Amino acid sequence: MKILFSPLIAGASGRAADAVAASWKGRSYVRKYVVPANPDTTAQGLVRDAFTHCVTLWRSLSATLKLFLDSYGSAYTMSGFNVYMSKNRAREQASSTLKPVPDNPLVCAPTAFAVATGAGAAGTIDLSWTNDAISGYTKLAYIGRKSGTNIHVAEDLTTLASVGTKTVSGLTAGATYEFDGWYYRPAATGVKADMGTVAAGSAAAKS
Repeated sequence: MKILFSPLIAGASGRAADAVAASWKGRSYVRKYVVPANPDTTAQGLVRDAFTHCVTLWRSLSATLKLFLDSYGSAYTMSGFNVYMSKNRAREQASSTLKPVPDNPLVCAPTAFAVATGAGAAGTIDLSWTNDAISGYTKLAYIGRKSGTNIHVAEDLTTLASVGTKTVSGLTAGATYEFDGWYYRPAATGVKADMGTVAAGSAAAKS
């Protein structure tokens, strides 16, 4: 249930007795004052490490993806950074594949999306998928991450979804990479619905 504060409470800021009033992105709230504690447990360390990794990964996203995430988050009074962190911090801690963009329930993930060691030159990975021919979503966007690193690489938003294959080059030969792929509607940049649901896979780059 949503609670609406009076103008007097909504504009409050600071501590009074055991209550602390503040606001975040236009949202007013009141909470109980708690003495800060930092037991520095192993569990806390894992959370902090995952958070640090995700901050670095966020910084490596293109301006286009950040713009999309900002637009997506505006509907929830969140920044694009907040959206990215909320979708990925726990996944990073659990060593699960990240979600560069939130899943879109109206647009399916690319059917049979696969990531394989390149068949050609060293340092390549081959991506393949079955085009689902979704109206307006003419591009297959993808982004990679070298295993054991905290930076996104090989981001691309220009590949035609209809081609069904893409060779990604310039990778470290023999290194394992995780790749995400999703449909992209370029004519609607900055609109919440312009990215589809993410599919993922991993493979070693050709030695």
